[in-house]
Amino acid sequence: MGEGQDYEIDKNECWNWLGRLNTHGYAIYSDGELRESAHRVYYQAYKGELTEGLEIDHLCANKKCVNPSHLEEVTHQINSQRRNWCKLDDELVLEIRRLRKEEGLTYRSLANHFSVGITTIRSVIKGLSWSNIK
Repeated sequence: MGEGQDYEIDKNECWNWLGRLNTHGYAIYSDGELRESAHRVYYQAYKGELTEGLEIDHLCANKKCVNPSHLEEVTHQINSQRRNWCKLDDELVLEIRRLRKEEGLTYRSLANHFSVGITTIRSVIKGLSWSNIK
């Protein structure tokens, strides 16, 4: 594992996996014996063993990213809530933040307009998700 070998770093500091992806777009690590989600392998290599019962979430919402600082252990419930982020893209995130800042739209009205949950809107506005988009 190492830069230039398995991944390349982009302007958002995501470590974009250069190898194989699964059908859902997540990076797959394989060394002949082990076949595992690459983000789980990198998380464990840099942060230690995973806590039983928790899942790894991409704070950057980039499924190919294996940067341990972009990964967080969360419960299944939180990970499921955050999946709404996948309905968004960079352009929509910027529009959500603009509408909140310039027009003062409420979290609820933004959630309804973009067909995501209020938790997703709050996370986008507070920079808890899509923090790589400025």
